[in-house]
Amino acid sequence: MASELLFKMHSRKISPTLVVKETVFDSEKSAIQAIKTLSQSALSLNIPEMISELGQAQVSVLPEDALKDVPQVNPVMREAVCSHTSRRACQH
Repeated sequence: MASELLFKMHSRKISPTLVVKETVFDSEKSAIQAIKTLSQSALSLNIPEMISELGQAQVSVLPEDALKDVPQVNPVMREAVCSHTSRRACQH
């Protein structure tokens, strides 16, 4: 069934990314499972452009990291200061 659906989408030039974005899934897991099923069908039908688009669709369904801009979550990086008199003796 997924192969037939994907073949019709491809023949009518319907973007799988658009279909995934416009479909309401009950969970992220079910969306990813649908994308994987369609990707397997695209692989078996040998439609590389659909495989690529489905990969982009999967990225768009993944939740964004809500903490990526929070400074407390990101480690503070600073250069190590060596107390040795000779830099060659320092093994940092």
